[in-house]
Amino acid sequence: MKTSSAVALAIVVACLARPALADTPLPADAQQILERRFPGWAVETRALGALHAPGARDLALVLVRTGDPQTHAVAVLLDDGRGGWRFSKASSAIDVGARGEALAAEIRERALVVRLTEPGDSVARVTGYRFAYRDEGRALRLVGLEIERVALADATRAWRGSTSVDLLTGAKRETMDDRVRGRARHREARSHVPLRQPILFEQFTFDTRGLVPEATARLEAE
Repeated sequence: MKTSSAVALAIVVACLARPALADTPLPADAQQILERRFPGWAVETRALGALHAPGARDLALVLVRTGDPQTHAVAVLLDDGRGGWRFSKASSAIDVGARGEALAAEIRERALVVRLTEPGDSVARVTGYRFAYRDEGRALRLVGLEIERVALADATRAWRGSTSVDLLTGAKRETMDDRVRGRARHREARSHVPLRQPILFEQFTFDTRGLVPEATARLEAE
């Protein structure tokens, strides 16, 4: 039987997940790129979508180091316009196993979304980092942040909070759904955070501790 933590986490993941490509072999040229640039790594999941140009068949790949299942990375292969792919960007190594985290990547709305799920002991947290190509496709930079938090408790103390930030404009929106004296309550807050220098995909550490005040939640459950 699933624990309450496992059930709550499954709900969060199901709500936020997007479909990835089926578990079929990569095209030969894409596989050759990976073998050449990432020896000793294997593809864990992959997603296809238009990232750098409308109608493109770009690939976002979550990689795992062979023999070290805690160490992951995300690689981006771009449609070369001739039926193949070319290497574009890759993240630094991401440790996702120490606390039971899970890593996923997808391409939607012309952006690469890298999502890190952290089960936690009392709160499940799903953080989505949104990257898009700027400067005529030369730089893949962080443009948005989305955080979902769900309490891992019984229904009488259940709550769910969200934070979303547009790093290009500084616009920040928070919501909190909880219960007060048995009655459901919804709260919302909007603010602006200072704009910062561009954060490049290949230099990012995928840690919200470096994103203050963007990741700081002002609305808390009571």
